[in-house]
Amino acid sequence: MTLRTKKKKAKGEKEIVVFSGGSGGATILRGLKKYFHNPTAVVTMFDSGGSTGRLRDEFGILPPGDVRSCILALAPEDQSVLLRALLNYRFASQGGLNGHNLGNLILTALGDISGGEEKGIEALSELLQIEGRVLPVTLDYANLYARLANGQILEGETTIDLRTETDLLIKKVYLEPKVKVYPRTEEAIARADTIVFGPGDLYTSIIPSLLVGGVTKALSKTNAKLVYICNIMTKPSETKNFDASMHAREILKYANRDKFDVIICNESSIRKSILEEYAREGKEPVRVTETLSQFTKKIVTKKLVSSSDTLRHDSLLLAETIKEAIT
Repeated sequence: MTLRTKKKKAKGEKEIVVFSGGSGGATILRGLKKYFHNPTAVVTMFDSGGSTGRLRDEFGILPPGDVRSCILALAPEDQSVLLRALLNYRFASQGGLNGHNLGNLILTALGDISGGEEKGIEALSELLQIEGRVLPVTLDYANLYARLANGQILEGETTIDLRTETDLLIKKVYLEPKVKVYPRTEEAIARADTIVFGPGDLYTSIIPSLLVGGVTKALSKTNAKLVYICNIMTKPSETKNFDASMHAREILKYANRDKFDVIICNESSIRKSILEEYAREGKEPVRVTETLSQFTKKIVTKKLVSSSDTLRHDSLLLAETIKEAIT
């Protein structure tokens, strides 16, 4: 492996911090590394499903799944295809490894070898020579809870994310026990020129990081521009019938802020056949309504969907739009 020389920050370059998660986090980071100097990804630490959840339960560690995805997204594009495939490999067998992601196992092992999960993250980041940083929002263990409109309490990120009774709105999400922000994450927020929220699941990817003690206090002190990337589609288990303003309102409420500086929404036309396919899953395009202006100083609508049949933001178009919107 050829060692790279870390790019030095040029005068006038912006420090950008991203609160996201899941596939949305990886999508935005792949583009940001092209337009910004060493972007910082702040990763939620409350995932409880799949390989990540099993490792969390069996080893008492922080969930590695989203961390791995963000590290891979920030890895240089010329990084070995085989290495990427290796870190994304998922075992399919009848044994104890069934369903486990190899990258998650490697990240777990690196944490054990290096002396802690944060050291493991640094080790994998160094091995892949990533163009940025990946920081856990906290190093403490907690579970995510949601209270529904009828008072029912759901425990665990996966339980909330996969619930099938979607007519009951989520009224509140919270963490138990209370946890504190990772100091390096707090420092990153303080240094940021721009802080981006999204794209990602509202109640299980974006808002959970805002529930960590010290995060909202850090956000209250920052002069950074706040940007929200609105999701393309609603998610029945979390945001059924939500328009863009309802998404923005919820994040601002938990962040204890009044307005975003910029909200970016997709305006790409979507083929009828794709809409019908998503509709069968209870998903619909997130509508931009007049009330959105109550929650931001500036609204940017742009065609941001990639050309594939899966409705995801185009990484480079999204990063370019962010850069244009904040300058």
